[in-house]
Amino acid sequence: ADDDAKRARTALERAEAQLRDCQDGLPGGAAAQREAQKARLVEALARQFPGVRGRVVDVCKPAQRKYAAAVGVACGALGEAVVVDTRAAAVDCVRHLREHRLGVLTFLPLDALPAPRPDERLRTLGPKYKLALDVVTCDAAVRAAVAHAVGARTVVCETLDDARAVAYDATGPSVKAVTLAGAVIAKNGTISGGHGGGA
Repeated sequence: ADDDAKRARTALERAEAQLRDCQDGLPGGAAAQREAQKARLVEALARQFPGVRGRVVDVCKPAQRKYAAAVGVACGALGEAVVVDTRAAAVDCVRHLREHRLGVLTFLPLDALPAPRPDERLRTLGPKYKLALDVVTCDAAVRAAVAHAVGARTVVCETLDDARAVAYDATGPSVKAVTLAGAVIAKNGTISGGHGGGA
């Protein structure tokens, strides 16, 4: 009887955790609330400090809807980074966040980022491959930050097999390969992908 109760309790805890995960991803769930709170914080910084342009996800868009997942995983955590005009603006924002205990944000100061220099060979790999920078649209003023986020050596591939072929080609350039479905084969050889809630 104790074993049955223990199994039932474990199953209930597992089901409750799955329910919390599902609720988290729903509109209005905890993840959506965190996203909205972060967006409001960046908007407040933009009102208070000149030169705050917005988060990378807000200043760029995929050229076509089919590239959305690939661009999102190409950016990774830097998709949430805040683009600012200068290092001084970034320092002012960080100081404000610290003084008011508003959390931690990553900043991409445009005056500190080099102009994007993609490897032109990546544009000639064939019709199954697109340079990630070429499938993102943004204002020229923030191009360096977007290039830093997506990566100047990131290639968008149609399938995981295509990504494997370009990532493991010993004779070709070293690349980070992302698929239209959002799988990633990084330059260091790590592979990530699968299916997440809502992804």
